Amino acid sequence: MQKSEIEALIKLLDDPDEKIYSQIRSKIVEIGPAVIEDLELAWESTIDPFFQNRIELIISDIQNENLKDKLKLWLQKNDNDLIQGATLVAKFQYPDLQVGEIKKEIERIKQDIWLELQENLTPMEKVNTFNQIFYTEFGFGGNLKNVFNPQNNFINITLERKKGSPIMLGIIYLSIAQSLNMPVLGVDLPYHFALAYCKIKHQSTGPLLENISKSVIFYINPISRGIIFSRNEIKDYLKRMKITADKKFFVPVNNRQSVYALFKHLKSCYVNNNDKEKMEEIDELMDLFAIY
Repeated sequence: MQKSEIEALIKLLDDPDEKIYSQIRSKIVEIGPAVIEDLELAWESTIDPFFQNRIELIISDIQNENLKDKLKLWLQKNDNDLIQGATLVAKFQYPDLQVGEIKKEIERIKQDIWLELQENLTPMEKVNTFNQIFYTEFGFGGNLKNVFNPQNNFINITLERKKGSPIMLGIIYLSIAQSLNMPVLGVDLPYHFALAYCKIKHQSTGPLLENISKSVIFYINPISRGIIFSRNEIKDYLKRMKITADKKFFVPVNNRQSVYALFKHLKSCYVNNNDKEKMEEIDELMDLFAIY
């Protein structure tokens, strides 16, 4: 579509007829992200709140559709890439966020940990070394003041502030550990997220069999400075939460499932904040996991 045609469509957005507006809105959304700059210029050139609101809604629609397309592609071709998956979650709030910027910061942390790790270390010694650099030197920790703040679940914000939710810290920890060939996977617990250090390296993509839980040496709590704990402590946690100790709570999940758990935790924040619009948008993204 020519630029003049796009500009003509945008000018028609103030039509009071809802049916006409709906048709124009659909046409503009079909054009995709390329039209956002024109929409932003149109927003800046008017003081009409009615016109501005319609432009804002259309930009949001375009960004949501673009995010769905990117998430579909990740699910089909690259669902082992935790950082890309977590970046897609963050793009829900920060649509211009680039995965390259995030990976550069992750690589910087990884390099410092890699310099200290030695092959002859025991699993527990490796985790203790990892924890010393990740939590003490870089200062990562849990944001316990406002646990239902959605910002705690965005990787860019957690990397910037060094504070985040258990699952966001867990995914950053997990991605670095896996890149250093540490046999670590996520564990999706009710209202929490932990890590499992296994005897052997398992596939972090595809289905995981229940017998993998037998290869877990110990668990790691990412929100508590990487403290190591046992299966019995998971049982105690579930008992305190009055939740039946289902075997699925002891079985590691793959990277795709870890990113799904991040979406799930983000949704719980919007549920707590009674943000129905955000909840519905997150549901649409989560539904894609069952399709692709």
